[in-house]
Amino acid sequence: MFVKLIPAVKNYIWGGNTLNSWGKQSNENIAETWELSFHKDGLTLVAPEGKPLAEVVTEADLGSNCKKFRQFPVLVKYIDSMKDLSVQVHPSDEYALSTYGEYGKTEMWYILDSKPYGGIYLGTKAPMTSEQFRKATED
Repeated sequence: MFVKLIPAVKNYIWGGNTLNSWGKQSNENIAETWELSFHKDGLTLVAPEGKPLAEVVTEADLGSNCKKFRQFPVLVKYIDSMKDLSVQVHPSDEYALSTYGEYGKTEMWYILDSKPYGGIYLGTKAPMTSEQFRKATED
């Protein structure tokens, strides 16, 4: 059985207009659409009723590997950034579970389209200790 999913739309200041041309709906530039999400901050809905997918899906739909997780452990989203995004520091599962009650982030990016000047940065220009990094982010 196939169902049509309605993604959560996120409008952030760095968003662009490419996702609008892909048929995503918003009156503003779209930064992200969360195509498959069980996260409380952007639940994917099932058309036409508009019920959250998290309420409709069954254990059989998710399979046995998901049983150890509190929520479906995958978030699939499209990102369109016309400006630089902020520095991302992702917590470990241990910290995120104890502080926020959810898992940390493990990410995989697959670039569908990029401008000649586009890029992703990983790490810092020069090696630094965690204390130097902490001070740099505070300053």
